[in-house]
Amino acid sequence: KISEGAGLILGVYYDEKDYLNHTICFTKAAALFNHNINGKLVEGLKMFGPLPKLGEVRTFTQLDPAYSLVTVVGLGDNNAGYNKREARDEAKENIRKAVGVACRVLQSHFVDKISEGAGLILGVYYDEKDYLNHTICFTKAAALFNHNINGKLVEGLKMFGPLPKLGEVRTFTQLDPAYSLVTVVGLGDNNAGYNKREARDEAKENIRKAVGVACRVLQSHFVDK
Repeated sequence: KISEGAGLILGVYYDEKDYLNHTICFTKAAALFNHNINGKLVEGLKMFGPLPKLGEVRTFTQLDPAYSLVTVVGLGDNNAGYNKREARDEAKENIRKAVGVACRVLQSHFVDKISEGAGLILGVYYDEKDYLNHTICFTKAAALFNHNINGKLVEGLKMFGPLPKLGEVRTFTQLDPAYSLVTVVGLGDNNAGYNKREARDEAKENIRKAVGVACRVLQSHFVDK
C-alpha cells in the first residue's frame, strides 16, 4: 500500500497489426516518459506479454524513483472515430473509460498524488482550528509541490476562500507549466482514526473517497497528453 507516494497514469493504444509488428503506439506523455527512462517502459510492457487492450492495465513500481506506482492503461484503437449512430466520439469515450479504470487502480493504493498525463491531484486536510489560524495542512506531496512553485498553491487556495472539506475540490490551470490541470481535493480531518464500531480506518476511507472524486474531475477533462 502506498500512502504518501506519487502515481503516474500513462496511455497506450492497441492495434493487432502494431502488436504483431512489435511496435507500441504510446500517447505523447507515455512516449516522453519512456524516452526519459531510457526505454524501460517498453521493456516492462514486453515482459508482461500482450499489450493492454481497452481498459486493461499494467502496473510498475520501480520504473522511476519519482513515482511509487506507474499505471499503463490500454486506450483501445488509435483510429477510433466518430460514431454517428450513437452521436459519440469513440476515441474520447475510450479515454474516459480507460482513465476511470486507471484512477481506481491508483485509488486502491491510496496514492495521494496522481499525475495523469498533464493533470495532477494533490490532497489537503481540513481542520477548523488550522483554518482559523490561517495554516494549511498538506500531504507531503502537496507540500513539496507548493514549495517547488514558490508557494503559489497556497496563494491559489486562499483566493478560493475556505479550504476544501472532505471530497470538495479546487482546480487550477496555470500553477505550473508542467500540468494543464491541478486538482486539490479535501481529505477531511488529519486526525481521523480507527472506527471500532464500523471496523474501519476513517483516514484511509477518506482518502479513498477524496481520490475518487478528484479522479472523476480529471477524467472529465480528458487529461492525457
